[in-house]
Amino acid sequence: MKKILVLLFLFCSGLFAKEINPAEQIVALNHSQKKILYEFAVLRKGGADANVYY
Repeated sequence: MKKILVLLFLFCSGLFAKEINPAEQIVALNHSQKKILYEFAVLRKGGADANVYY
């Protein structure tokens, strides 16, 4: 009985789980957050270790 309830719970929670799209997260950022994210991308593309600044 417990296994059935656990499987039912997992199935129901899987139906309501929403996949997070990275583009949606970027759109939700404000201007200053987008600017910082862009600067990290420029650092990383330039070969610098961006983790030092993070």
